[in-house]
Amino acid sequence: MAKVTRIYLARHGQTVTNREGRFCGHAETELTDLGVEQSRALAVRLERAPITACYTSDFTRAIRTAAVALGERGVAPRPDPDLRELHYGEWELERESAIRKRYPEQHRLMREEDPAWRPPAASPSPKSANARRALSAASSMRTRAGKCWSFPTAPLSTACFRPCSACPKATSSGST
Repeated sequence: MAKVTRIYLARHGQTVTNREGRFCGHAETELTDLGVEQSRALAVRLERAPITACYTSDFTRAIRTAAVALGERGVAPRPDPDLRELHYGEWELERESAIRKRYPEQHRLMREEDPAWRPPAASPSPKSANARRALSAASSMRTRAGKCWSFPTAPLSTACFRPCSACPKATSSGST
């Protein structure tokens, strides 16, 4: 049977802008003390997982979360700008409460994850651009790691995506 590459996805720990209720996609922001504690909790959760590579966005909050979670494993986070969060355009670093008042319809669409949502002065299709960047990064990682992938579908559970019939957990949605 082919070797399976298991991929764990984690969001960075709480940041100053998260705590302040601000939109922060492409702006730098630091982890709070709680964010560092969340990163340590992730390290405990993953302590028995064999991790041989770690890819993060190139923002400090993601790199620091990964570094804390990796601990003394001898694996360094590999920053990749294709893994960045979306850019919020004019909403960047604004408080969500102010945005909700100024752009009530756009705020509602964003919270409902409606594909029609567009933050003012951002790229024409921020979610599809993010999806393209993430897929590009995933393709690059797959090339480096092998072809059999396992993606988390919930915190630390997995579903296998394999583009061949050798994997007993192969799914049609993963065979591209």
